[in-house]
Amino acid sequence: MRRSILLLFLLSLGLAAQASAQARQFGTTGASVRVQVTFTDDRPASARLKVELVTSGSEVQLNTAFTDDNGVCEFGGVRPGTYRVRVSGIGIRETVGRVFSISRGQATHFEYLPVERVGENEVTQTSTTATVAAADLNVPGKARKEYEKGGEAMEKGNWEGARVRFEEAIRLYPQYAAAHNDLGVVYMNTGQTEKGREMFETAVRLNDRYARAYRNLGILHFHEKSYPMAETSLQKALAGDPLDVQTLTMLAQVQLLLHKPLEAATTATRVHDLPHEQFVACHLIAARAYELLNKETDAMAEYTIFLKESPQNPNAPKVRAALDALKARTH
Repeated sequence: MRRSILLLFLLSLGLAAQASAQARQFGTTGASVRVQVTFTDDRPASARLKVELVTSGSEVQLNTAFTDDNGVCEFGGVRPGTYRVRVSGIGIRETVGRVFSISRGQATHFEYLPVERVGENEVTQTSTTATVAAADLNVPGKARKEYEKGGEAMEKGNWEGARVRFEEAIRLYPQYAAAHNDLGVVYMNTGQTEKGREMFETAVRLNDRYARAYRNLGILHFHEKSYPMAETSLQKALAGDPLDVQTLTMLAQVQLLLHKPLEAATTATRVHDLPHEQFVACHLIAARAYELLNKETDAMAEYTIFLKESPQNPNAPKVRAALDALKARTH
């Protein structure tokens, strides 16, 4: 399966260029990533579980594989960078793995990922994740090919070509949540906001645990300054993908705008333990939240971390001034 790119339209965050560049790096050379999926009792997981290899921060889907009878699959040609794997399928709870790194010159990497079994009643009544994963396995070949070609067109910035391909994929398979989401991204990038909203809402209606579509809705609500709606959508996105640093950072900012400094600080600090090179703003959000909570020492610590991690950032002079002002007040 060729890579398909799931870019968001929030270009101001600087994700698009980074994501495209990292996606283009995925080729025929690089490390081999071997994934062993087991049940929580350490028994090998069943065959035909869907395993996605994605970049850790920008959620670019690089490749998809399916486990064999021993719960194993392998990705080849993985270039240096940070990644995660996501596993879904019939009879298990969708699981997102830890962030891992591939270094230059590395030949192999092994990922071990335990997944939880779910009963038949739970799959059909309380969780749509496995049901949707089963539907993904049954996507007609023609629809899947159209979707993949749409992803290739999107990666090249060919929005019209991507639109045609995604619309055809949906015509062939109306339950294709990923195609609805990506068509929404196309619409947003071509100024068709209402059509984009409709596609994102359709995607989450088809899969109510679809993190990327909820995140896109959250971004849309954010730009419309509908902050309560943005908070709700971003929280739903995190329910499906709790390690996504972009969603965490945006949620923290929204909570700050909603005058919820304690929640904002808590959310922002969750980013700290994850790779967040493109999201150092989380430290500024946390610092401002701590100031509002009258926790000057914590605020100074966050400003200091920001300056250490991003000394050449355009905001660095203002941050240094804020830090100096806090030091003057507390001494």
